[in-house]
Amino acid sequence: YVGAPGDTASAWSYERWIAAGSGRDVGVLQTLYAGDRQAFYDLIVRDPTYLDGWRGPNRPETRADFQHLRDLSDGSVARTRVTELGLWGNHLAAAIDGLRAARVHNLPIRRNLELQLKSSWRGGSPAVVAAIERKF
Repeated sequence: YVGAPGDTASAWSYERWIAAGSGRDVGVLQTLYAGDRQAFYDLIVRDPTYLDGWRGPNRPETRADFQHLRDLSDGSVARTRVTELGLWGNHLAAAIDGLRAARVHNLPIRRNLELQLKSSWRGGSPAVVAAIERKF
């Protein structure tokens, strides 16, 4: 949305920012952009000192639009992290449940006595059958 700050056609440019004020040093901003673009975009969107670098007569609106897009993006990242944690939790619960089911199914009670468990769906609801088998 913002574009490269070295390009005068982008939404925010070094050239517009320098032209609007006298004696502004762009070197610090260029170093910041080269080293950490995220910090650069945070700076130009939050600090009103850099409002002059935005394009058009509605500079606050352009900056607000960019901030809104960044907030939406940050929200998507946060939701992605929560979803990822939920999926890992689901996998962990399924693994524990699978281990529990494997241990319970055909559980030996004595040497010749076993508990047999079977489950299925009948009439749209779950059905469980338990039987004790004795082997001779």
